[in-house]
Amino acid sequence: MYRFKIRGIYSTALAQLLLKENYKPTQLSDILRARFKLKGNNEPYDVIIIDKRDLQGVRVQGIKEAVEKVVNIIRKYFKSAIVWYYRPQLYSIYVGEVLKEVEQGEYLVNLGDYKGILATSRTLNEGEKVLVSVKSVTLDDICKLTENITIVGRYARLIKNGKISISNHIKNYEKRFELLSLAYTLCPKGWGLRWRSSAEYASLNDLIEEVEKLKKEIEEIENIKLKEIKLVREGEQLVEIEFPSPCKKIADELRNEVISTIKGHHYIRAWGKDVALLVDYAELLIDNGLDRDKISYLTRQFLSKLKPKEGEVLRIEHVKLDGRVAYLTPGKVMKRENELFIIKRIFKSSGIYDGLDVERMPNDYSETIIAEESPVIVHRYHRDDGTLIGEYYNLNTPVEIYGNTARYVDLAVDIVMKEDEILLRDEKELNKALEKGIISREMYEETLILVKRVKELLESGYNGHYLIKELLSRSDYNWST
Repeated sequence: MYRFKIRGIYSTALAQLLLKENYKPTQLSDILRARFKLKGNNEPYDVIIIDKRDLQGVRVQGIKEAVEKVVNIIRKYFKSAIVWYYRPQLYSIYVGEVLKEVEQGEYLVNLGDYKGILATSRTLNEGEKVLVSVKSVTLDDICKLTENITIVGRYARLIKNGKISISNHIKNYEKRFELLSLAYTLCPKGWGLRWRSSAEYASLNDLIEEVEKLKKEIEEIENIKLKEIKLVREGEQLVEIEFPSPCKKIADELRNEVISTIKGHHYIRAWGKDVALLVDYAELLIDNGLDRDKISYLTRQFLSKLKPKEGEVLRIEHVKLDGRVAYLTPGKVMKRENELFIIKRIFKSSGIYDGLDVERMPNDYSETIIAEESPVIVHRYHRDDGTLIGEYYNLNTPVEIYGNTARYVDLAVDIVMKEDEILLRDEKELNKALEKGIISREMYEETLILVKRVKELLESGYNGHYLIKELLSRSDYNWST
């Protein structure tokens, strides 16, 4: 059974989930050990789960098979999670073939299923074989490579031409001094050694044994004959998982099984540290006997006051299915009805309206309608004089609004209204996302149902904010969780 280490705002919910599936935790924080009434266990982990930098989900990293199993468990419970696989494995080692020089000192290298860019001071020739390690991974098929090979163990990483260093997660001064001294004793000439966080809990014998084993691997790898393209040694799999609004709600209920949790806990935590203090106070009130539903409602009402008022600016964080984030032209709030915002976005440059296939001109504007929890955003495009060009219905994960920013994941499929004609756009992108495992089968099918609902409403005469209100009020609206 694989061992998992977990940290961050989703840690209690996901630990509860993984424990239900009989996975073994290790190196738990004192808080989590107390919550789950578990004894201390500091064995090395196979997979680590931490927050994404934007707090909108988690990063899962470790042994490929362990990562895959954790991702499958998360997806089993969180049907609307968005999963991005970074490729290839971080620190994996390949024999690659030079394809061409793309810039001075930078070469495109074929790794077989992937390609990478290798920066080197050496002059390489087309067709030459090189031993490389994956330095950084991407969401497309081109990574960054280095000739400074990295060999990863459970407690240590050996890096050719590297330095001696210690994980910042090891805080104990005496332990850091002990590990630093040991590294200088064990580190092979011409290599660096970095102690990983698990080294803090390992015995001296275990540390020495692993480094000696890695040193033997160095000899084997450096003696490999560079004849053909191949994977020499696997590294670590890295996956990012986005948790849209339905996932955060499920996480709330999982956490509530362990400790008092307001509805909206993870949504509020994702605002950042300052606003997150509100959660602690609200949950203290629940612990003291106040009703969970009432406290949750009052908390959301307070947060509503922090969102843009009429005349203020609302920004739009448009996350694409391929993992890229686009920041759309912001707009001034012209009208606000509770959590529904009608904003005016003025365009300064020319171009083409995607989907409408119509020229965009300077000073054109969009009347954009955004509502919290809505799976549709409406863009009504106008010329400077007010003439309507067309309407664009963007299908997305339920909108979340954090202060002055609306965020969602674009589901690629869009519905366009142009001269009373209703057109469906970009179905192929949704299909590709399913094929690549970015979205689940359930989410794919729910999106197609949503397409059908929106088209029916448009055909019935609903449009703009009336369509959004009708969609949210319907009892059959049940976004896949």
